[in-house]
Amino acid sequence: MQKIVYEFGGLEVKDIKIRFDKVHIGAPMVKEADGSERNILPMEARLRNLTYAGPLYITMTKYVNGVREGTTKVFVGYFPIMVKSVLCPLSKMSEDELIMNNEDPKDPGGYFIINGSERVLVAQEDLANNHVLVDVLDGSSNVTHVAKVLSSAAGLRIPTSIERLRDGT
Repeated sequence: MQKIVYEFGGLEVKDIKIRFDKVHIGAPMVKEADGSERNILPMEARLRNLTYAGPLYITMTKYVNGVREGTTKVFVGYFPIMVKSVLCPLSKMSEDELIMNNEDPKDPGGYFIINGSERVLVAQEDLANNHVLVDVLDGSSNVTHVAKVLSSAAGLRIPTSIERLRDGT
């Protein structure tokens, strides 16, 4: 995320420039009805149908006519935190501490809790639009090569594939 912020750089309007610097994600927390904030663990997020997320801050520096006017840490929003990631307190707990906090010590983590439900990101592979991809198959079948293209225009995607048989047809 830090790399994306550095690549974006900032905003510039006339004589004012805002530079985005450091990104900081805090510990998972919940904002209660009375306005107070406190740290939470995944089990509480599940039971209360909450999103297991931490506050996201970006340090911004303001320049007017090239002169630095000040730096401030700005709250951007809440960012979901992966269970058992470096940002999750469970990753630093012993097996006994996990049990004391009603967490499963055998849970491998690697998922998010959104509105109390466990969610997993699944990578999907898709053909590149309007590019021909050719696969060379092993000798176990009658087909030696397969060419595929995903034609895309005006929101319409049409997959086409052509097979080359062992006899050359």
